[in-house]
Amino acid sequence: MVDREYVWLIRRYAVGSGLLAGWTFTRAITIQCDPCVQEAREWLMAGLPKAGAGQRRSVGQVAELIQPSAVSAVSVIPTTDEPVTAVDIFASDTAVAPGSILLVPGAHSVSAQRAALETARAGKAAGVVLDGLEPASSGDPFSGPERQDGLAVWRRVPGASWTAILEHLRTVLFVAEVDVAAELPGIALGDMQRVADGLAALLGGPVIIEDQQLEVISYSSYQGQVDRGRDAAILGRRMPYEWMRYLQSTGDLDALLSQDAVVIDVPNGPLDARRRLLTSVHSEGELMGILWVAEGESPLPHDVSELLARAAQILLPHLREYHLARLSQTRQRNQDLRSVFEGETVRTELLLELGLAPAAGYVLVAARRADGEPFGGRERARVMDIMSLYFQAYRWGAAAIVIGGTAYCLLAVSDRTSDEVIQAAVQGLVKTCVKNLGTELHVAISEAIPDVNELPRVRSDAERLLASLGRQAYQVGRIMTASQGAVTLALDRAAEAALAAGATPYQKLALLEAYDRKRDSDLVESLATFLAHRGNVSAAADRLHLHKTSLRYRLRRIAEISGISLEDPNEYLLCLLLLRDRAK
Repeated sequence: MVDREYVWLIRRYAVGSGLLAGWTFTRAITIQCDPCVQEAREWLMAGLPKAGAGQRRSVGQVAELIQPSAVSAVSVIPTTDEPVTAVDIFASDTAVAPGSILLVPGAHSVSAQRAALETARAGKAAGVVLDGLEPASSGDPFSGPERQDGLAVWRRVPGASWTAILEHLRTVLFVAEVDVAAELPGIALGDMQRVADGLAALLGGPVIIEDQQLEVISYSSYQGQVDRGRDAAILGRRMPYEWMRYLQSTGDLDALLSQDAVVIDVPNGPLDARRRLLTSVHSEGELMGILWVAEGESPLPHDVSELLARAAQILLPHLREYHLARLSQTRQRNQDLRSVFEGETVRTELLLELGLAPAAGYVLVAARRADGEPFGGRERARVMDIMSLYFQAYRWGAAAIVIGGTAYCLLAVSDRTSDEVIQAAVQGLVKTCVKNLGTELHVAISEAIPDVNELPRVRSDAERLLASLGRQAYQVGRIMTASQGAVTLALDRAAEAALAAGATPYQKLALLEAYDRKRDSDLVESLATFLAHRGNVSAAADRLHLHKTSLRYRLRRIAEISGISLEDPNEYLLCLLLLRDRAK
């Protein structure tokens, strides 16, 4: 029997990506061998707040801090001083990181658990958290001397959430760089209002704490006058638009997104601002929040920059606790947004909750890695944060999500937003993503639609444009709008209509396909790739990893075997339409 929470998490990913359905989905979860499980595993890991930087604890030290309500030890805990390297989710087709603690959800049989233990031992893992055994199971996956072989083994306590166990282990793994309890005595972890007041006392000025989306989490009490910027942030519950644009223009917004422990000192910013400093709080490369301190009626301390860096270290565990408490809320928001993309009828109330209403229209921006690889676990979270933050600096409502290998951002725009402004914003976004992710992107921009219920149609068009970019500009960053790709979209629709209508198979292509099956060759793919690259031999050869001479030889063989003449424009167009989805 498969753990329901794990199934739900994987299924939300699998259904959204279109990679699994029905019994294939269940089988993949049970035996953990389908490629989707690994990608979904990365997706789950990326959706959780990361543990803080600092010295890692040994497996024995971790065992002492684990809550008995989450897991129970079933083996002798090793006394090694070696630090645990990571906390990860087990996948049978993925290498085990030496020194890691592996979570093994969904494996309830003795044989499945024994296989997981053998893999963990072979990979020199530090520990394993197993699920409960099926009621009908007989025997034990480990016994006798195996209980003392250097591998720490725990079992999940019935009712404990795998997500909570994962975050709990990642939290206790690290030794805090500062003694949070000593720095802010009497303040419970995650009590953000009292944390803000405590940090304000430390920094000597009023404080605002924002999350990754630049929405205000809490702010310190302050009776005196500051400036309009602080008032606007508190009343609007987010960083004011004027400040977002200012930080974007100076390059400081990029620094906050990508750099840890950066302190920005602004003597006189927008909205008649007094001096203020801000810093980003990161955990293992992921943005957790922003901390501001403003100058009130008295000047800030001379060492406020050093104090702010220390305050960020104090704030980190509180932000982790805050994000963990909001995890179910974040899940629901992502589920709601996914339902919008999957074509369910959208309620106005849902658009308001997602920050996408009111709006005169909607534009979809879709992006993929130019090298054809899917976004990795950590990249998924980062690209969504960057997309949302970047477009919100233009005063557009923006909601981002990654489905499969594509990152989408739905923009809620006004009737005064021109195509040129959107394209310029996307160009800036691509530069920011390349700088932060270290990879080139293909980006498609949809036409503007008045009704969000038209989203499935423009999403399908965006996927077509991205596929076209993948064929034309492999590993080279490119942007394509719906108007620029109008011919591509028309050809794709024509090809789909012909296939859907049951068009008579083209005999010459049938001969070529039969030859490929018999000889285990790939002449059809070579022809499709050549046509997709508009007859450019050099580009097609590069995509196929062939020499130009080899590709020319294949084209001659294609003509000899099938009788296809690429000199005939009608035959060229027919083959192009029928093979549009067959190019490499």
